[in-house]
Amino acid sequence: MPRRRRVRAASAMLSAIVLSGCAGTSFAGSTHAQTPAPSGTTVPIAQLAVGDCFGEFDRESDTSSLAVVPCDDVHIYEVFAAFELPEGDYPSKHDIDDAAFDDCDPAFAEFIGIPSQYSVLEYFYFAPTKKSWAEDDDHGVACVVGASGITVAGSLRGYRR
Repeated sequence: MPRRRRVRAASAMLSAIVLSGCAGTSFAGSTHAQTPAPSGTTVPIAQLAVGDCFGEFDRESDTSSLAVVPCDDVHIYEVFAAFELPEGDYPSKHDIDDAAFDDCDPAFAEFIGIPSQYSVLEYFYFAPTKKSWAEDDDHGVACVVGASGITVAGSLRGYRR
């Protein structure tokens, strides 16, 4: 299976999602280490942190925030890694896909415990839009693991399936 097929961009990067610091915070700089959101908090996509868990959402809609739940509660998705795209002009979708594969795929194997091609889980990513890149200097990408229809209670770390 070609490596590009394993990367699932959430509805063309959920085009209306502005991974710009909707409330003044984005993935830029040190926010990768931010603490996961408190239980029951609705979090702008740009403020998702590694360790945040959430349920099903409509990838075809203009989702701009998600209801975060404790990972000990039943959920479907978990943010397992985050990284920054390089400075410069807004990258092409191909370049974003390549960067997501290069960063998310090895992080998936480390986090889940097996390579993505052998897992029942898939990953996708949230990436900045052209607008958030230009207006908010947003270069952050969040890698998310889960599978529609598979619910878990507890972190997906070490899931090995």
